[in-house]
Amino acid sequence: MIRCLIQRISLCAVFLPVPAVAQQAQSPLQASLSGMLGKVSVQDVILTGSANVVTGASSQTVPCTFRSTAAGSSRIDLSLSAGTLTDTRMIGSASGAAPTGTWTNGNGVHQIASHNLMTDSGWFFPALLIQRMISNPALTVVFVGQEGSLLHYQSYIPTPANIANATPTTQHLSQTDLYLDATTLLPTQLAFNIHPDSNAAADIPVLIQYQNYQSVNGVLVPLEVQEYLNNSLLLDAQLQTAVFNSGLTISTQSTR
Repeated sequence: MIRCLIQRISLCAVFLPVPAVAQQAQSPLQASLSGMLGKVSVQDVILTGSANVVTGASSQTVPCTFRSTAAGSSRIDLSLSAGTLTDTRMIGSASGAAPTGTWTNGNGVHQIASHNLMTDSGWFFPALLIQRMISNPALTVVFVGQEGSLLHYQSYIPTPANIANATPTTQHLSQTDLYLDATTLLPTQLAFNIHPDSNAAADIPVLIQYQNYQSVNGVLVPLEVQEYLNNSLLLDAQLQTAVFNSGLTISTQSTR
């Protein structure tokens, strides 16, 4: 069950160098980022609270901690009844190096498949996620259009020309769809796919919903973050604290 759960909640980050944000996407995304951060420069964040975790027909409410750095590393800890579940994603230590990821439930460390390391691992904190979308030269970001009350933006890593016939493509594996409220420009939803370890071509849709934005030390933070897998609620996190710029260092061993 724990292995199934970590596969279901595992989301990811990749940061390699290529084209900048398309011009039509630049202004609203920048306005959204400015609205959330104001004059605060956030280099890292630690979010704590409780999360209702749903596994099949059962659920449990457990302590949770989410950590993210501006560069793109992340760590999630869920104190489940069967043992603490930890998901760690780290950007490459050298320029252009591939990201790495592991998960553990106290029964050994397990590697995350590389095809599940191609979307942003900091899905739980939209301000840094948008900051990376805007600044990451690896990403192409386009404005898809307005859909009702939402502005739809899509980001992806273009598939290199020399492997353009690959299936699935880099573009498909890295595609992320972000939705902003058209009035407030606050992020409301994030959508992408994860995949079984042994089958990168099989898509498992994930939807993240952000609710109850509150100002914490000058930064707008969604204090409720929900994760849906295949249209079923998997994780409902109610956050109580947000600590910024603590000098966070993420590793497979660190609990800071």
